[in-house]
Amino acid sequence: MTSFIYLKLRDPGTAEAFARRVPAIAPAFEDTWVNVRAWQLVADQDATMLKGSRPILVIGSWLLSFLAIGGVATLAAGRAAEQTRRVGVLKAVGATPGLIAAVPARLAARNPIARTLNAEAT
Repeated sequence: MTSFIYLKLRDPGTAEAFARRVPAIAPAFEDTWVNVRAWQLVADQDATMLKGSRPILVIGSWLLSFLAIGGVATLAAGRAAEQTRRVGVLKAVGATPGLIAAVPARLAARNPIARTLNAEAT
């Protein structure tokens, strides 16, 4: 079993002496092997391990952002096609230009997502 205990010493210069007297902390654990490492060493090891994965994370984040933009564009295109069809139907039944302009605005007012987008745009 491995356990990590992160200790912050008041005087970092005494870390070497602390590492030599660790069994004195808990006499019941005198036979236990204790490995003491400075935080700088742990940070360097972490940075070394993460250095190779950083480009992969950057590429993955770019791909996810392109996927999100593509999804939003697809939703917007579908919505525009729906509005175009609705306007065509309204024109076919003889609606006036004022009514044609009012219907999409009225539908957008009922849509909570459109309300949010319109509120952010103003």
